Amino acid sequence: MKLYFIYCKLSDEMAALREVFPDLGIEQDVNGDYVYLRRREKGLRVFREGKDYVIEFSTRASLIRGAGILAENYGKKTFDVEETPRFDVVGTMPDCSRNAVIKRPALKELIRRSALMGLNAMMLYIEDTYEIENRPHFGYMRGRYTKGELKEMDKYARLMGIELVPAIQTLAHLATIFQWKEFLPLRDNGDILLADDERVYSLIDDMLDTVSSCFTTRRVNLGMDEAWLVGSGQYMRDHGYVPRTEIMKRHLAKVMEKCRARGLEPEIWSDMFFRMQSKTGAYYDLDIKKMSKEVIEAVPEDVTLVYWDYYSVNKAKYDAMFARHAEFGCKTGFAGGAACWYGNTPLNTFSVKAAKTALTSALENGMKQVWITMWGDDGAACSPFATLSTMTVYSEFCWSGDLSDKYLEKRMKTTCGASYKDFLSLESPNFVPKRTIAPGEGISNPAKYMFYQDPLSGKYDRHIPEGTAKHFADTAKKLAAAALRNPGYAYIFETLSNLCRALEIKSELGVRLKEAYDAGDRATLKKYSTKLIPELIKRIEAYYESLRAQWRHDNKMPGFEVMDVRLGGLIFRLKDVKYILDEYLSGKTDRIPELDVERIPFDPSIDGLPVPHIHRYAEIVTSNVRP
Repeated sequence: MKLYFIYCKLSDEMAALREVFPDLGIEQDVNGDYVYLRRREKGLRVFREGKDYVIEFSTRASLIRGAGILAENYGKKTFDVEETPRFDVVGTMPDCSRNAVIKRPALKELIRRSALMGLNAMMLYIEDTYEIENRPHFGYMRGRYTKGELKEMDKYARLMGIELVPAIQTLAHLATIFQWKEFLPLRDNGDILLADDERVYSLIDDMLDTVSSCFTTRRVNLGMDEAWLVGSGQYMRDHGYVPRTEIMKRHLAKVMEKCRARGLEPEIWSDMFFRMQSKTGAYYDLDIKKMSKEVIEAVPEDVTLVYWDYYSVNKAKYDAMFARHAEFGCKTGFAGGAACWYGNTPLNTFSVKAAKTALTSALENGMKQVWITMWGDDGAACSPFATLSTMTVYSEFCWSGDLSDKYLEKRMKTTCGASYKDFLSLESPNFVPKRTIAPGEGISNPAKYMFYQDPLSGKYDRHIPEGTAKHFADTAKKLAAAALRNPGYAYIFETLSNLCRALEIKSELGVRLKEAYDAGDRATLKKYSTKLIPELIKRIEAYYESLRAQWRHDNKMPGFEVMDVRLGGLIFRLKDVKYILDEYLSGKTDRIPELDVERIPFDPSIDGLPVPHIHRYAEIVTSNVRP
């Protein structure tokens, strides 16, 4: 469509719009239909005025969202769309610390998609994947961002109306730095820094100086989550037993003072303060009816607590947790999840349902900022772009309030050039027969544990239902067809289609080998050795090639070596299984010890049904000492 935007003193706004014109099919042409840009105090309005179009906007992100709404309605004789956002801040949080550091072109694409949706923030999660001067081992060989890269991305985000916020760690989640001798004296226990040690605060000074100089925003997320064992390692050896509440209070106070000196506005995750009070150490402990005075006093008034919850579809649970957070008397934000950290597939149907429940509660409980986390646990095999459907739900809950599938389909077609329905289907590899958890109701990732489990030890074989191979064969075809309908993100659908083609054989491999072995069916064992295992290796190699292409599109290359090791290990294990079968079939051996063992359920409470989820590769791949 040819449009001519009329603007006065809005050169930056036009520069931002030009970034998304190609996505919207807009060509700026003096002979096109006129579009007038007008500022307003709050929200957004897009309408037709005679022969012309008008976008009234309050923020850069609202303007870019408005351009998308105009493109959606272009050509209509009359239309008038007016929206007021329900939250002040809605943003994504891509994880750049679990091996996958998103490359600059991909991050800019994610920023553009966010702006088109009307999101106005992005929290960049960087544990040690950013450069600190004079600390060469901090993020060494991890694909860390240089200061120049951070400044470039901050500048681009500002252009697009996105507040780019650094999310760092100042207590736990720093395991990778402790592989270097330089940082070992700063370690308390596990992945936790040694509180009350001046060398630690010198490192935190360097962290804060770096992010202060690279990001325009004064907001910073300091982390401090999941430090369950704080004070139980070197700290205890140095100081004896000190209650966690005291350590956290003192450590947070010191870091807060450093933030105030730099004019920073800190946020922290809230889980540790709830775990301190829970008798079971749980975060979501609904038995806690009131926060203790001791815990409340550990939290300064000028910090924002961010309540994270990625796992619930129960509104009462969210309401109770928001009520407990209100007792602290400081600002509270909420972070939900676009669950892309349970393997290669995103759990989009579950994330969407959880989002609708969580956002309803967040709105009713007065939240002003909400975040969409996109963690990359256990190697980050899933593309961050696979979560666009969940991002769409967050944006439309904030702006239009229309969460019907039909409207979300239209919006995602505009903002991403992709199908909302097809993106929900990215979870379909996990919808195996006789699944105990209905789609959208909970977390289940059989596509991961069926793929990586050992073919001879049969760790989960009692949980592989009949029809699983057919399910993966059918799903591979459906995902391949969806790739054609979503050309901009075909690489994601192709990767998962190739995964399913491999799982067509791999998912039932251990079950079929055990059946044939027990029955003395040497013909079937020979078929697997001579045909099916070689074919499976070819399919895994095809999956590997598509996964590598996906990674190259999204991320810097450091970190992909983990996938090389995992998939290479699977292929070589299959070659060894073929060798073991050949020796048995030729008479060189008279038994296969692993297949002599009776298969028992991994979880006796769900015998014969799929295990809900197994998170970590190292837990899946073997019953022996883990790699």
